Amino acid sequence: MVEGDNGNAFIDGTFAEYDGETGFTCHTIGTGCIMLQLPQPYLLDQMKLLLWDKGKRQYSYHVEISTDKKQWTRIIEKNLVSSWREVKFNHQPVVFVKIGGPHNTANTDFHVVHIACQAQ
Repeated sequence: MVEGDNGNAFIDGTFAEYDGETGFTCHTIGTGCIMLQLPQPYLLDQMKLLLWDKGKRQYSYHVEISTDKKQWTRIIEKNLVSSWREVKFNHQPVVFVKIGGPHNTANTDFHVVHIACQAQ
């Protein structure tokens, strides 16, 4: 984890047990983002995100990827969605993943519970 609050949620495997205090990573809407750095370049063409889905909230979000943290490619932008999201994109090397959430119908934070990427 490079950026985001409560970052251990992505590595401790607790996404099945998340609540208002633990098991998620977030950023305040309008400031920052959630950014992950993979340990090496991986060839990816999809990922899955679990957005906080307890309650009736919905999010708008976008995901960008990069190999050098300088040039970013936006691979998806969605509005008013929740729960598991599958993101598919052209097969390419990825080192950094940046997730930004500009809207949440319930409060001022954007919450991601889990992210999964399977390298080929």
